[in-house]
Amino acid sequence: MRGIFGLVNPELTLTPKEKKELAKFNERTDAIIKERIEYLRGLARAQGITAATLAELKSASGLPFVEEKGSKGMGDFTIATVKESTLAGPLVIDMAYLCHSSYERKAETDTCGWVKGQPREEGFNNIRPLSGSAGTQYFCRICGKQIGEDVTIRSLR
Repeated sequence: MRGIFGLVNPELTLTPKEKKELAKFNERTDAIIKERIEYLRGLARAQGITAATLAELKSASGLPFVEEKGSKGMGDFTIATVKESTLAGPLVIDMAYLCHSSYERKAETDTCGWVKGQPREEGFNNIRPLSGSAGTQYFCRICGKQIGEDVTIRSLR
C-alpha cells in the first residue's frame, strides 16, 4: 500500500472503504503534482530555459549547443555543450541535458526536452550484505524525473 509521499507503514491496516478513500486522495495528489510540473515546464519554456529540440535552445553567448556523444564522467544521461576556443583548448561555457526517460527504457512523451544547466545530483548507496550498488543518480531540475545513474560500486556476492 502506498502511503503519504509513497511511504509504506506495515503496521497501518485499512478497510476496503478506507483503501478506496486513500486511492481518491492519491489520485488528487497525482493530478496536482502533474499540474505543477506542467506549470513549471511552461515557465521554463517561456524563459528560454528549455526547448523541445537542441536547435531551439539558445546559449547566452549565441553559440550553438552541440550534443556530446558518449560523455564520460557525466553519468549516463545525454548532454550538449557550448564550447569556446582558448589557447589552452576548448572551454565549456554552457551545458544542457536532455530530460527523457530512455533511462527507464520507455517511450516517453512526458518530458521537459532540452534543459539548460546541469541536472540535480543525488548520491545513493543501497549496498546490503548480499548485493547492491552505490553511486550518483541524476534528476531533471524542472520535473524531478530521474534521467540517469552513474554506478561507482557494484556488489554481487
